Amino acid sequence: MSAIPAILLIVIGLLNCFFGYRIFMVLLVITGLLLGGIAGGAAGHAIGDGSAPVTVLGAVLGALIGAVLMVTSYLIGVFMVGAFAGAIAGTALSACFADRPEPVLLLILAIIGGVLALVIQKYVIIVATAFNGSFGVVLGVAHLFMADAIRLAAGRNGLRQLGGWGYILFLSWIALGIAGIIVQCLTTKDKPKADAGDHSPAPPPPAAEPAPVTPQEGGAQVLETTVAAECSNCGLIILDDPKGAPRKGPGMTACPQCGAKIDLSGRPRC
Repeated sequence: MSAIPAILLIVIGLLNCFFGYRIFMVLLVITGLLLGGIAGGAAGHAIGDGSAPVTVLGAVLGALIGAVLMVTSYLIGVFMVGAFAGAIAGTALSACFADRPEPVLLLILAIIGGVLALVIQKYVIIVATAFNGSFGVVLGVAHLFMADAIRLAAGRNGLRQLGGWGYILFLSWIALGIAGIIVQCLTTKDKPKADAGDHSPAPPPPAAEPAPVTPQEGGAQVLETTVAAECSNCGLIILDDPKGAPRKGPGMTACPQCGAKIDLSGRPRC
């Protein structure tokens, strides 16, 4: 692996490790592109008898189809991320304690990881992205500074071939993954609802203020609302609001139907 792919692996790994849950949809697209591209390229290579243009076309079409399927079929993407994390865990454990990864073990761990991701999505996604990302970071750093040793470790004895450095890489993967889990859990806390714990009924709307009352002669009180009058010209009943439109003059108003002036002074209020 050259320096540029190793650096890209480190950058993507860091984003995945510490922000995996937040950028999960982006990760689904990238995963779909990679898986679809690999499958499409293999199909194109087989169909075209090794023809390079057919292989490239198959890879491009497969990548696009894979990305669309990952986004539209969200649960499939969640399962794949969990399964990928289970497979990585099996690979890392086999590299430390076994000669080569056992395919049956990898398959079992991948299925367990995928099912757990479907059952408890948020926290399994956080754990999976944290350890997937930390694996990429450790692998990229190892290829930058320990390329020859990594190629040697790919042999039969795995990371044990590296002696103490092999276990340092393994512990670095674990430590960075745990750090990613902590950061993601702290930065993706569920926001409390505004009315959480408050089930009291909403306060009633404020009551309308009562109309002012004015004392009249003899102690009686009447509401100061409107003055009723009848137009002598057309017979229309006039309700004049003292707080409404201005009058034509003191105690005067105009009939809205015929325009005749009506004297309201001295009329009782109702």
